Amino acid sequence: MKIAIFGAALLPLLVLAGCSATTIDTHALSAADLVTKPDYMGIYPSVPKDAKVIGPVDALLCQAKLSDRAPTGDDAVRALKVAAAQKGATALAEVSFGADSRQTDHCYSTAHAKGVAYLHN
Repeated sequence: MKIAIFGAALLPLLVLAGCSATTIDTHALSAADLVTKPDYMGIYPSVPKDAKVIGPVDALLCQAKLSDRAPTGDDAVRALKVAAAQKGATALAEVSFGADSRQTDHCYSTAHAKGVAYLHN
């Protein structure tokens, strides 16, 4: 009896473990897919020679209200990926990013990212 209960408890874990082993071919995702799933866009050190360059892209996030969460460099990179995908890119290169906690005229803090958007083959 104890064995049957123990085995029944493990069955859902085995089913879930099988699901987590799937992979996503990020090169198969289109720019339209990446607009809604920007975390799958690749970032590379440089643009490959055979790639079609879309051009430079940048993102600037602003903490407009003190009650808003301050944007991070990661937030800016995610926004950069969306901006690149909206221009038709499927990858980014030469990305730099950061956050600045100094207050400006319109923002309590900012985060920024920039890079080169391109269409990989």
